[in-house]
Amino acid sequence: MPENTEQFEVKDSGIFCDDIKISEYVKIVGLVKTFSEKSWKTRLEFFDMDGEKCLIDIDNEKLSNVGDLIKELIRKGMCPDIDFKKFRKYLLWSFGNRDSIKRYVEINQTGWIDEMSYLCPSFSVCDSKSNFTMQESDDVGYAISGTIEEWRDQVADLCQNNSLLTFSLCVALAPVLLRYFPEINTTIFHLVGRSSIGKTTALRIAASVWGNPKKYIKQWRATGNAQEGIAEKHNDSLLILDEIGQANDKDIQQTVYMIGNEKGKSRMTVDAALRKTKSWRLLCLSSGEIGISEKIEAAGERVHGGVLVRCIDIEAQSSQETGIFEDLRGYNNGNEFSTILTERTSKYYGTAARVFTEGIVKINESTIRNIFRESLGRIKSALQLENFKDGATSRVLNSFALINTAGILASSDYIGVLNHNSIAIDEDICNVLQRCLPNVYNQEDEETAIVEDFKDWLKRNEIYFLLADLINDTSVEKVRKIQTLSDPRTQIFGYRTQEGGIYYILPDSFKKEFCKYRGEKFVKKILSKKGMLQELNEYENGKVKRRNPKVIVDDEREKRYLEITMTE
Repeated sequence: MPENTEQFEVKDSGIFCDDIKISEYVKIVGLVKTFSEKSWKTRLEFFDMDGEKCLIDIDNEKLSNVGDLIKELIRKGMCPDIDFKKFRKYLLWSFGNRDSIKRYVEINQTGWIDEMSYLCPSFSVCDSKSNFTMQESDDVGYAISGTIEEWRDQVADLCQNNSLLTFSLCVALAPVLLRYFPEINTTIFHLVGRSSIGKTTALRIAASVWGNPKKYIKQWRATGNAQEGIAEKHNDSLLILDEIGQANDKDIQQTVYMIGNEKGKSRMTVDAALRKTKSWRLLCLSSGEIGISEKIEAAGERVHGGVLVRCIDIEAQSSQETGIFEDLRGYNNGNEFSTILTERTSKYYGTAARVFTEGIVKINESTIRNIFRESLGRIKSALQLENFKDGATSRVLNSFALINTAGILASSDYIGVLNHNSIAIDEDICNVLQRCLPNVYNQEDEETAIVEDFKDWLKRNEIYFLLADLINDTSVEKVRKIQTLSDPRTQIFGYRTQEGGIYYILPDSFKKEFCKYRGEKFVKKILSKKGMLQELNEYENGKVKRRNPKVIVDDEREKRYLEITMTE
């Protein structure tokens, strides 16, 4: 074959082959390796028909069909005047010089990648050696408009002396700190109050930390599957859900558990492979005219204790006249103040999260932890909770201490995102915490809640447990034998003894009926820790094939209940 002597040159005016123009400007500017799938894409730069420079990432397998590639470029706005054959040779020539092309690593989730790298659709905080890029996805509202000075002066400063607005700002910044505190769980802070008192304004204030409030604020009414995707895209940042009243009453409890448990459902791909489960850690700010308990009870369901530690109701209204506001900052009324805040958050947004994250990576972790401990101590002292060790309350106190820590750091001279006084931040955070403490005190410790919920579940579903005398033979084989003899037309959860309060629960019933709102492994861990649960394992070829939960209810009240049931 004769040697290819064609010479290519790329200029802003186009691609030239032997000084003859074969296409408008198109250049390979990067090779992108996906972080999760370890596959490769090629990043192309080109000018559209308005003369604007555009970027597009193309899967490498699609580059083999130049016709399809050109169709995609034309669809994105490139001029269609292209010499197909010469253009193909140009691509091959470009790949021949790939050692000079910049490499990127594509990340598909917002948040921390390593100790010094944070990636978000609107900004990235990375060292100069790291070339991370975000995977293209649906617009979730991350964006930047204006400068940090404009946002701070025109938006954040108006929040001073307004505890709920300051709280909203600090909640928005706090998720960046979650990586330093693995003991703090994802929590939903739900603002409750009548319509038109300013709740949505508080959400807009929080949203402006990260992006355009109009797009950033999501709705509760989305389906469970959609909420998984939305939560994943807000990992290590703030999720905002407006108007809980629009959500389906029957779905709300499961949605709260899903968000609070920090992971979605396991699913299969089209080729029956296990798809990676969506996961996240975040804080969520929510609003509605009714509280979480009232919403769940509207569906005729019992409110599980686990919901109330994952979603905390906060009374939003400060006064009858001014709604959520305490200081109108010189404006005539709450409506005028709210309108001004709405207008300004539509102009200035997205800079606070970037500047705050840039400052955080420069601060020593021990310093952040010390500020957290001091914040927690001040909160406990202010509200006289030094000796309070209830699990649910401790969980809430830790979350508020994290929020307070974010405010202290943001208002420091070193970061300078807020002009707030640190003492005022302490007072505002304690003010909001005090509003929700009556609800928190009524919460059960989650471990206790699971045990009590489980006992209640056994009582309510007594008819679904077949009576069986298994005290002298607790082998899995006998449980299996009874199972096969049971009427297949009857719904059976398991078997129970006449005496002793012992239940043998079928694994599928345990998982699907009782654990449908909770993680099965977590429930088993708690019940085992409390001495209620044992597992009778079935083996096949030396390996565990199936784990059959055996529950021992050793509470005397439960035994008396069983005796009464038997005699009747």
